[in-house]
Amino acid sequence: MAYSTAIWRKMFEIIPAENFGLNLDPSHLVWLMIDYNRVVREFADRIFHVHAKDIEIDHEGLYENGTFSGGMGWQIPRLPGLGDVDWVMDDPIVGTFIGRDKDKTIEANFELFREIWPPIITYAKERGVKVAIENCPMIFSNDEWPGGNNMAYSTAIWRKMFEIIPAENFGLNLDPSHLVWLMIDYNRVVREFADRIFHVHAKDIEIDHEGLYENGTFSGGMGWQIPRLPDLGDVDWGDFISSLYRFGYDFVLSIEHEDRRFEGTEELVKRGFLISRDVLKPYLH
Repeated sequence: MAYSTAIWRKMFEIIPAENFGLNLDPSHLVWLMIDYNRVVREFADRIFHVHAKDIEIDHEGLYENGTFSGGMGWQIPRLPGLGDVDWVMDDPIVGTFIGRDKDKTIEANFELFREIWPPIITYAKERGVKVAIENCPMIFSNDEWPGGNNMAYSTAIWRKMFEIIPAENFGLNLDPSHLVWLMIDYNRVVREFADRIFHVHAKDIEIDHEGLYENGTFSGGMGWQIPRLPDLGDVDWGDFISSLYRFGYDFVLSIEHEDRRFEGTEELVKRGFLISRDVLKPYLH
């Protein structure tokens, strides 16, 4: 729990002993948006050791479902980077979901979208921030049935979103794995929406054909779409990355590790990231 200045003050109030201090790693302060120079000034007599490690942040994100207006839109203060902060990125990006009232039609949700999202995107533009919407439908169980908690999952919906909000700082955080089980051609998506792709998730998906046989597509993916590490599912990564390069994307492939075969222990999680790195590395130079 010892990650913030308020917590450290409380720790040192409870234990004021002179032999109790910090092993400071500035890299964590960067992504927590805590000023490391100010930390050094305030806690100089408590810094016993320093880690020389750097970190690069590709984007800030808030990917959750508890929202206002029946599941649509985020409160601006809760979106990381849209407050008055000093960005550590040259071209700041905030990733999130559009949200959705799962019990209403897409048309009804667009009425909410028109009301809620234009001021958010304008607010971000004024601060030089891009907003990248992930394309996950956010349906995993009966809790999200029937419509899922994020309506930004298809090409027709994206076109409508960008028609309503044509701002250049409004785009996509593209995850090809969702396109696979939704049967949407991810290479065609890259061609059509190249100028709207701000960030890309490196996550794969396995279609369990036995589960598909049992449940059918109307189940919303439940029972037959299985998250996998890159190259352990049905995405052709060479083909996909080739399309990204061809149509001008030359930024981050962010590994999104949700493969349960590589969870449960720290060693398995690390192994999953190393496998993902080794799969993608030949394409990234």
